[in-house]
Formats: sequence, C-alpha cells, structure tokens
Amino acid sequence: MNNINNSRTNKNYKVIVAHPAMQHSFHTAIALKKNNNLFKYITTVYDKEFSLTRLFLKFLKGNFYKKLAAHKTDGLDDNDVLQISEFESLLLLALRRIDKKRRFVDKFNNFIIKRFNIKVAKYAIKNHIDAIILYDTLALTALEYIKSKKANIKLILDMSAPNAHYMDIIYKNDIKLNPEISIKLIEETQTSIYKQRIKTALDEMKLADYFLVASTFTKKSLVFDRVSESKIINCQYGIDYSRIVKRENKSSIDKRLNCIFVGNVTQKKGIFYLFQAIDVLGTDNYQFNIIGDYDRSDVNITKYKEKCNFTGHITKDKLKVYLSNADVMVFPSLCDGFGFAALEALASGIPVISTKNAGVSDLIVNGHNGYIVEAGNSKQIIEKLSQLEVNRDLLSIMSENASKTPLDYQWEDYYSLLNSAINKVLTS
Repeated sequence: MNNINNSRTNKNYKVIVAHPAMQHSFHTAIALKKNNNLFKYITTVYDKEFSLTRLFLKFLKGNFYKKLAAHKTDGLDDNDVLQISEFESLLLLALRRIDKKRRFVDKFNNFIIKRFNIKVAKYAIKNHIDAIILYDTLALTALEYIKSKKANIKLILDMSAPNAHYMDIIYKNDIKLNPEISIKLIEETQTSIYKQRIKTALDEMKLADYFLVASTFTKKSLVFDRVSESKIINCQYGIDYSRIVKRENKSSIDKRLNCIFVGNVTQKKGIFYLFQAIDVLGTDNYQFNIIGDYDRSDVNITKYKEKCNFTGHITKDKLKVYLSNADVMVFPSLCDGFGFAALEALASGIPVISTKNAGVSDLIVNGHNGYIVEAGNSKQIIEKLSQLEVNRDLLSIMSENASKTPLDYQWEDYYSLLNSAINKVLTS
C-alpha cells in the first residue's frame, strides 16, 4: 500500500467528518488529521474535557460505562471534536436501556438526527468547508440543506452498509423462499421506520456527489440504483493487527471442529442457513458457538440451544477467547458491507466461510484462506465444513494463510486510501 504522504498535495483542504454515533468515523477523522485536512470531527456523545459525557461517566459502571467510554479516540485532540445534541443523545442512550419495545426510541432518534444534520450543514456553510463526509441513512437533512443553499461543498457519503434499497430486495426474496421462519423479518420490513430508511437511502443517493465504499458488494448495491461508477471510491477498512490474539493450533483429528458465528443472530445475517447446515452435520464431530444478540422469544432460534452454545452479547475480551479456540468462522450474511468480525477472524488465523454478499469476501481466496459460498445456500456451507472436518492438514494450511491476509488491510492502509480519495474528489 502507498504511504500516506504519497497522497498529499501542496494544498490542505477543510474537510468535516460528521456522524451522530460512531461506527468507523473515528478512523476517517484520524486519516484526515494525519494529512492536515481535518477541519472538525462532529458528533454527539464524546468523552472530552468539560463535556456532559465525561460528567455522566463519573456516575456509571459496568457495560453502560464501557459503551459510553468507547466514544473517544487517542487519535484526535479534544479541540478537533465539536459536539452537537450531546444531552439529547445521552438521554437516548439511557432510553434505549428502558424502552425495549422502541415505542419512543426510534422517533426520538430521528429527531436528534435531523437536528444534528441541520446544525452540521449550517456549520459547514458558515466555515466555507471544501468537503463533508456524512454517513448513509444518517445524512439526508444535511445533504438537502447544503444543496438548497447552493454551497460549494463536495458532499461525500460514506457507505457503512450496502444500499438499503438493494438489501431490501434481497431480504424480501429470502422471505418468499422461507416464509415459515420469516415472521420477525416480515414484521420489521412492514414498519414505518424500515420503509423510511429505504426512502432516505434512495434520496441520499440522488444528492451525494461521491460515495466511499469498503467492498465490491457495496459498490454493486449502488450501481444497481444507477449511481455512476465514477462517483464510487473504494476505501477498504483496516484492522489493528497488534491487538489480534492468534488462534491456538489445536486442529487434532480427535477433537470436534470448533465453528464460530459472530454477529446479530438474525435472518438478515443468514443464521437460518447455518442452522440448516447444523441439522445435517450434527454435533458429534462439530461444535457451534453462536456469539451475538438474539431474540429469546424467537423459537426458530432458541430451538437450537441444544445443538449450539449461544453466548448473547459478550465483551471483546471474551470474544478473543472464543476466537483463539475456533477452527473456522461461518459468515453466512445475506448482505454485509464489510464484516469486521470476519476480518478479525482471518487475522487470528481462522479460515472464513463467507457468502459473496459480504464485503469481506473480497479478501477471501477459495480454498486458500477460506471459502466463498452463495448467500442462502446451506448445502455449500455443509460441503465446506465437511472438507475442513475431514482434512485437518488442509485446515492448518488455510489457518496459516488466513493469518497473513490482513497484513495489507491495516488502518494505516485505509488512511492512505482515504486521503487519496479526498484529493481525487477535490481536484476533479
């Protein structure tokens, strides 16, 4: 990968990164700061000196404390960060712990996002910003406001997920194929929040000047709705390789193949296709760890508790323990823009069986460091797991290959790609 300095031009630009939550936006802001292009990182909740967030942290403990304390990065100085709607967003975090049925959370969240967008847009115009990076399904009001004022600001939409309209088509096709297990997904797709999200995504695509994507699949989802390929720039995410715990080499033929799934345990993540594979493979020669939040009222999921170990949401430290003992990760997602969990698995030396509808499939070479299967195809999952269970020598070779995969996908590489993208956008 190119060194960051190779992407520099003689001019430094004024670029804003604005996200009402977090995702990978810290790294986007850090990349720009390294190239002297960051004007401001704008967010809601952030642990900086004299902030309400820091005050709240003094009264918190446990998982809520950890979640809130994560809203900070050593890569940015406090004066790089501007907070908007901080109090309302802290209130929202608290409300999410109480309003489990989301009677008020979604409406309040939409109110905050719109308010955040308007203030970000006004701030960008006032400060004569060259470009602003916003995030998919969270940016419409800001895009509309800036366009209405005819401000000379490049509008960049960072696609943290594939095009919501494209994903909706895939989900509804899966519902048609599997109506008996689709009750929860049917309910979700019929909500006003879900429908509004698709409309928002379509409107954003019409207004944005450029799009940042982390995978071929996300690019494909944009092209589907006629976004010009010339507007789409690939900026593949990275990983902090120094924090990875390597898989222990325990591929003995005498032990069961340790299979791991990491993510929300939902139809959208392809979990039912893994369950279909489990029904065929059994558990005599395989063990399955299902890591992630799941709906304890969904009998289509809970009936597999006798065959699988469901952990629910766990800390990163506990996840490292599971990864260190895993032999293979199954990543059967129907749609996924990237898949950080799968990248971490590869870095840990765990071969990944991924669908081609997941962004991480860009990193997988069939039979080398994992396998790529069709989304919604349990037979292919069965075939690949069977190969690895029988041939432990192949598993060891693929494990070694997997551990080398992320060496070219570290955050420094992402920083270089992003700054090259900004220079391309602002010099075109």
